[in-house]
Amino acid sequence: MKTSKLASWILLALYGALPLCASAADDDEKSDFYDIPYETTRLVEFTNWIDIGTKYIFDDSLRYGQFNGESEKGLSAILNGHIFSLNTEDEDKARFYEMDLRDLGTDAQQLQLAFGSQGTYKVNLDYQENYYRELFMNGAQSLYHAAWGTTNLGEPGSELGEVDSALSRQNLELGLNWDFLEHWNLALSYNQTDKDGSRTRGIYGGPVFLAEAIDSLTTELTTKLQYLGSHYQFSVGYLYSGYENNFDFQDITVLSKGKSIASRLGVDPDNQFHQVNADLLYNLGDNTRVQLYAAKGKARQNAQFLAASINADIEQPADSLNGEVDYRDLKFYLNHRFSSAVGVNLLARDTDRDNRTAPLDITYVMIDGTAPAKGNPYSTMPLSWSEREYAIDAYWRINQLVKLSAGAQTKAFERTSSVAKESDTDKLWLRVNLSPVTSVDAELKVSREDREANEYIAPETSVFGQPINPLLRQRHKGDVETDRLQLNLRYNPSAEFSIGLMGDYKDLSYGEPDNFGVKNSKTKSYSLDFAYMPTAQSQITVYAGRNEYDEDQYGERNGTWRVFFADAANVYGLNAKWELVEDSLALEADVNYTDINQDLDSRILTGDDAGTEKDYGLVDSREVWATVTLIYRLDPTAEVRLGYEHMTYDNNDEQYFQLDDVVGAFSNLALADSVDTVSLSYKKFF
Repeated sequence: MKTSKLASWILLALYGALPLCASAADDDEKSDFYDIPYETTRLVEFTNWIDIGTKYIFDDSLRYGQFNGESEKGLSAILNGHIFSLNTEDEDKARFYEMDLRDLGTDAQQLQLAFGSQGTYKVNLDYQENYYRELFMNGAQSLYHAAWGTTNLGEPGSELGEVDSALSRQNLELGLNWDFLEHWNLALSYNQTDKDGSRTRGIYGGPVFLAEAIDSLTTELTTKLQYLGSHYQFSVGYLYSGYENNFDFQDITVLSKGKSIASRLGVDPDNQFHQVNADLLYNLGDNTRVQLYAAKGKARQNAQFLAASINADIEQPADSLNGEVDYRDLKFYLNHRFSSAVGVNLLARDTDRDNRTAPLDITYVMIDGTAPAKGNPYSTMPLSWSEREYAIDAYWRINQLVKLSAGAQTKAFERTSSVAKESDTDKLWLRVNLSPVTSVDAELKVSREDREANEYIAPETSVFGQPINPLLRQRHKGDVETDRLQLNLRYNPSAEFSIGLMGDYKDLSYGEPDNFGVKNSKTKSYSLDFAYMPTAQSQITVYAGRNEYDEDQYGERNGTWRVFFADAANVYGLNAKWELVEDSLALEADVNYTDINQDLDSRILTGDDAGTEKDYGLVDSREVWATVTLIYRLDPTAEVRLGYEHMTYDNNDEQYFQLDDVVGAFSNLALADSVDTVSLSYKKFF
């Protein structure tokens, strides 16, 4: 029987039986998509404190500074704090301000400010930096094209060894919430995200080093007028989004067998997006709630698909600026409770993207300034697509020990381009929650998903039709059937002890091989953890897990490349946090240990050696982060903190950086590294 027909029968039976299943139980069940859209909430915590000091790093360490920028030997600053003040002289309109500071001495700093009058208005400013340093191993050859120096982009230098690329993202948000009348609220928000050095990976996941990093700036402005009543709520809003980047060159350099391959990053051209939206939330009695959402938007391109800055003799088509895409989004939700124990949620969603961009023939050049004859000119492929989704889920709490949940979902996707592509996806799931005794909680979930598609369904281009690497498309071609079984078991014999068991089994069957030549695959994951928590400040957790992967190879794909995968991987870990207090002295310890080993294999997918496999054995990695802090309390409001931190990362990954004839292949493991730090700070509470 086809899955969609089976789904309809199950849904009819389930919906018809729900009114007969009412029984006494808790009444805290509600759908995830119903929230009060405006609350004047506090940022973090109530205690006021500030922590100022310094830290010394004894050695350079890319691994230690991978997420905060502290990768060089020397001093760095410590600055953290939280301040909150509430003036309650006016009981109806208590004024407040709040400030939260985190890691201001690093490249991953966060700052939150808020002030206002409770029940009247709130103004907030949030600033956050996200830092990430990506590490590569070059192998034996230079990562740069031999003709780099002829392109006026600068000399890259001689042969390279360890190479890294730093990425960062700065996010700034300004917001205002104003209750200007009873039940009426005006919300304004300005958000700016600045990405530096994005998109460093290229074709087949290999390392990519660009003439310059691709930086981008995204700006969003949101306005929303809301009415918040007891029986219904509605809002009307406007959204503006602007995107721009410095992508003024066309090609990237990717190593494969020591050669440069022409490829794409698929970065969108500069564009603007405008949207108007409306949202209605209405209570149909005490037990039923509906929500309607509608949005209409338009994206316009205001830059060329690709500039020809490397070779000024090649011009882009004059109409390559005329990109335009219309957006439409419609959603309907319904939540109904037959009783405190039985409820149902319904969802209907319609999404449409109408691409009015005209197809273009564009000539591109390689990084040495030449235009390769093969593949030129490239034809852009503007895509229009639509998707409709219908879903239902229901729950029945039989008693305090047993709860049943079930659901079904169907999606219809259609894409129009040079070849029409469609897919239909049906999914069924059943979940059972059991608590046979107060110390045991168990959850079992079974699901089945069936997708029928006539081709790859994910877009092969960016929004306005620029061609990108086809490997970024969805891997699974044609029909896909997925069966999945998930189990979670938790045993709490006392308030201090906890034991958990998790299992996950997934079986995929493809009508045609995916991009890696795989027709069927099975994955199994299971883990066990043990936790001891004598106090809220002290706990020890030990865990172990294993992932297994099994596949059937089928057919060949065009090209000459190799895929790497792990047949099995084991993960072991220890997390420990402990606090000891003796009069004015306190000791805090925090230890995290992780050990991962993978059984790494490779497979040549095409050519004369298609199907050839090689086992590289176990690829191990171990990582330890340990922190010990000695605290001396000067008085109840002040303390001095002396800290020591150790980080060690090691692996046996010697051959993975260059496997056989694949030059420049980089590892998913970082470089071995070790570092120690000491810190001294003064923390004041007030």
